[in-house]
Amino acid sequence: MWAQAHEVFSFLVMAGLRNSRAKGKRPGRPKVVADVDRIANLRAQGRSWPDVAAELGIGKGTAQRAVAGLPKIV
Repeated sequence: MWAQAHEVFSFLVMAGLRNSRAKGKRPGRPKVVADVDRIANLRAQGRSWPDVAAELGIGKGTAQRAVAGLPKIV
């Protein structure tokens, strides 16, 4: 009984996703674009991660991930 219900539910979800993609929509969270240069400049000025994130309107983790790939200046 559960297997059949799961099969029906799975079919409906997949059909909905196909329909959504056919209409040009993309499922999932929207991508956030972070200005890496501005983040690096604010951090170089001594600003904290929460301050940088608040000023740019992004999350702290997003800001940290954005600069994680930059080379470190020693």
